[in-house]
Amino acid sequence: MTRLDFRGKEFVRNYHMSIPFHSLELQEGLSLGDDGFGGNLILNADNLLALKALLPHFANQVSCIFIDPPYNTGNENWIYNDNLNAPYIDEWLGNTVGIDDGLRHDKWCAMMWPRLWLLYELLSPDGSLWVTIDNNESYRLRAILEEIFGEAGFIAEISWCHTDSSANNARQFSEDYNTIYVFSKNPDWRPNYLAYPERQTHYENPDDDPRGPWFDGRDVSNPARRPNLQFTIPANAFMNTHSSHHLQPCVIEHGPIESPANGWRWSMETMEGKFATGELRISEDGTRVIKREYLREMAGLAPSSSWRPHFENGEKVWRTGHTRGAKSQLKRLFPERATADLFPTPKPVELLNYILQLATRPGDLVLDSFAGSGTTAHAVLEMNAATEDDARRFILVEMMDYCNTETAERVRRVINGTNNFDPIPGTFSYFTLGPALDAENILAGEDLPPYEQLGQYMYNLVTSEILNPETIDAENNYLGGTENTHVWMIYQPNANWLKSPEAALTLDFARQANEAYPGSRHIVIAAANFVGHKRIRDENLQIEFVSMPYALFS
Repeated sequence: MTRLDFRGKEFVRNYHMSIPFHSLELQEGLSLGDDGFGGNLILNADNLLALKALLPHFANQVSCIFIDPPYNTGNENWIYNDNLNAPYIDEWLGNTVGIDDGLRHDKWCAMMWPRLWLLYELLSPDGSLWVTIDNNESYRLRAILEEIFGEAGFIAEISWCHTDSSANNARQFSEDYNTIYVFSKNPDWRPNYLAYPERQTHYENPDDDPRGPWFDGRDVSNPARRPNLQFTIPANAFMNTHSSHHLQPCVIEHGPIESPANGWRWSMETMEGKFATGELRISEDGTRVIKREYLREMAGLAPSSSWRPHFENGEKVWRTGHTRGAKSQLKRLFPERATADLFPTPKPVELLNYILQLATRPGDLVLDSFAGSGTTAHAVLEMNAATEDDARRFILVEMMDYCNTETAERVRRVINGTNNFDPIPGTFSYFTLGPALDAENILAGEDLPPYEQLGQYMYNLVTSEILNPETIDAENNYLGGTENTHVWMIYQPNANWLKSPEAALTLDFARQANEAYPGSRHIVIAAANFVGHKRIRDENLQIEFVSMPYALFS
């Protein structure tokens, strides 16, 4: 696999691991409903810090991630803000990345690398990541994604027609298409198959078959080698077979018809029944067996990798929308604002609706960490309103000041309705970042986190699972667990207490843990361990000690 090299890569390669965890603080006055982490979330924060803060709650839980990052055209005025405290990268901080910046591609790669790694950690094993981009960074983006997901994680490269009119003043080519990359942890990931009327016009019903429109051409050979189904159909074997919906028998004369290499799909007796219903017929030249494929039997078709408008009944249909339509819809949601004051590059709701149809199922969690105008949330709410299945949930992350006034405000207007839009049921909780779990302060005994907060992070670190807050029992030093593994944390947010014998794993505690859940594995997080391995082995205690790793929060 070809690896991409860019300036600063040696510093950002593992940067996502050293980013401190932050708490998430609910802003009730900006929320709409009170579902908390169990519902929809909008998070106003730098998306690098926000994604790390989401890990203890949603690692390996997100089914569909859609992001629309800066395309790095040189005209977006984005700023590199990741403070790595590394040589020469410090000089990048706070500076606008413009068209004349000779390192703009390196800076873009350095910005995307840790964010894509954190998105990878949030993505579920059978989930999918969708990233839109244009020609400025398309090659580099795919190279980074292949390093993170592996070459086998590549699923598709989609061409999306984003404009409804070409640029007549283009100097070379009118760039009418953007690229959408699809990656997954599962190389065998498949999208949901959907109906595509424009690709099924060859299904017709000229003979009024009661099973509806049909198409001749389904394969009649067996996919596996079946010697017992390798037989020759005798000449004129089906010449007088009546079809259930035809008055006249089949009168096509035919000679012997040899078996396909692997054999037929059916026995001779079964084929006679299918000829009787008209499902099987003899070709007009009398040399082949033809099977009808019925439209009603189709579970859907695989999506094309070319997303462009098509025609139905002579009219152009934009299944995935276009940029001008997205801007028009945003203006209708905010009629009191000047167009120039709105988010400049919104994505169409139709595009996100289509991606959600392909990539999600009822109850799935959807994440957009470059939320912009909030199109992803709009699409999720629309999809939930159109079905009675379990609601999909969304998480939006937006770092800019307009997160409340435009991103979240759009969601509020979609839910509450406006003069131009009917209300759509929904809620969301609005969060900002709380303080970081700072290593220096913890080691100095300052600002020690409460039991519940530290417990969630520690549980995730030792199990890679999400802790249900309802299982926490601080009084008994218990965090939670599964049927076979239980996690305990001996901790109080007091520096002097942490230096005392009470903060250590003792033999009495080990015995009590085993008695509470006999036969289970026990992980005990503590500041010290007073129980030797020999005693644990001699008493057959299923105890694993984990030292309180303060340095992990650096």
